[in-house]
Amino acid sequence: MVYDPAKITYEDLLNEFWKSHSGKKHGYRGRQYMSLLVCFDNSQKEKALSVKQKWEEIKGHKIETEINTEKPFFPAEDYHQKYYLKQYKSALEKLSELYPSHKDLVHSTLAARLNGFVKGFGSISGIKKEISQSDGSDSEKERLKEAVSSIKW
Repeated sequence: MVYDPAKITYEDLLNEFWKSHSGKKHGYRGRQYMSLLVCFDNSQKEKALSVKQKWEEIKGHKIETEINTEKPFFPAEDYHQKYYLKQYKSALEKLSELYPSHKDLVHSTLAARLNGFVKGFGSISGIKKEISQSDGSDSEKERLKEAVSSIKW
């Protein structure tokens, strides 16, 4: 994700993250599936820790997500990319018309939103609204919204 402070404050971004992220290990051991928030600098790390503490109180449990400024980021292996969305072949077929390469699909905002949607986060109407408010030409926005509407879930 590319963070643009002109569009959202860092604190608001963190609140969105913690709102939709449990931060529990869910029985996973080791570091392979660990949850990690990588901050650009110590200022961001301090803010992340502060907002995390607030969300621990809201959620009523300890958030086990590691927060660090020193870790390099490595994307998950291909078989993990858009894992939930892969359960919907018709959705992948429609998205492959928009994003012919696997790399383009994995890096697309639309595929990320739909992956969250099939896991129970967000709604189709919310995704369409986000498309309408995004950068891009009107024709491209309409093409994306039509693709979303045509997917058989």
